[in-house]
Amino acid sequence: MITAHVVNAHNKHLYENEFDEFLRRRHDFFVHQKHWRPPSPDGRELDQFDTDAATYLLVLKIA
Repeated sequence: MITAHVVNAHNKHLYENEFDEFLRRRHDFFVHQKHWRPPSPDGRELDQFDTDAATYLLVLKIA
């Protein structure tokens, strides 16, 4: 089953692993595939919009 989850500062702690994977995939796409930024040392892509005010929509496949 595929489900969509709204993630923000209030519930981000419930999605630590999923959010980390999201940032790593974002890094792969924008850094390695698109060459838009230099690689980050931790392998995660973060920018000025990744603040506590940000809201994310994570689509997760549940086995």
